[in-house]
Amino acid sequence: MSKSTIIQGIQFLSIELKKLGFCENINQLDEAIKSIQTAKPNQPWSYSIKDFPIFITGTSRNAIPTLESMTLYLSISFKEKPKNKDANTVSELIVESSFSLLIQGKKKDEEKYYYSGWHLDNDSSGTEFIHPQYHISFGGIDFKNRIGENTNNLLLLKSPRLPHPPLDVILSIDYILKHFIENDRHKELTESVSYQTYIKNSQRRIWQPYYTAIAKHWCPGCNLTVENQTENILYLPQLIK
Repeated sequence: MSKSTIIQGIQFLSIELKKLGFCENINQLDEAIKSIQTAKPNQPWSYSIKDFPIFITGTSRNAIPTLESMTLYLSISFKEKPKNKDANTVSELIVESSFSLLIQGKKKDEEKYYYSGWHLDNDSSGTEFIHPQYHISFGGIDFKNRIGENTNNLLLLKSPRLPHPPLDVILSIDYILKHFIENDRHKELTESVSYQTYIKNSQRRIWQPYYTAIAKHWCPGCNLTVENQTENILYLPQLIK
């Protein structure tokens, strides 16, 4: 997939998020586009987004407490190599990646803020517990820094580390829209042909090699191209050879 296709996807989301009132300032997405555009030919490109706000009125279903509004702060760092015939695995495609989502909520007629958070790590260095290379878990550094020790008897655990495929900025925004915003409020966008084309492009580029590596574990005789036969253990270390 060319850089221009990725750039077009980010531009499309920038316009639509602002049009729907979810974002007021899209400068960081514009900067991400510039970072991709200025990368040298046939060299990795990268971008970094910090605390990009997405506004939601109301609250997620079954949230405790019930909120009047939420702001979801997206932080993502992503470095990717151009895909070519020699890059057939996730590890060859993605050089660095991180995803963090800090959720700040406010009740009506109350000054106090409530916080939650999730993060997606690209890290398989843990040895004390099971540690999928790409895993999504509750909390994260941004969340910890925001609430400090004021947990009000809230128990925070690093476990479980839930396996999850990598997310670029296009898939990150799709993740937020579909997990935190009611279908009726985003379906005009997310059901559009343009939106689904850009999401499909990122899924094919990033998720296909991820899931192919896992599928190869169950079907070694299948006609699936997996250059590194050990990557499935990195993504799902609980697999038994």
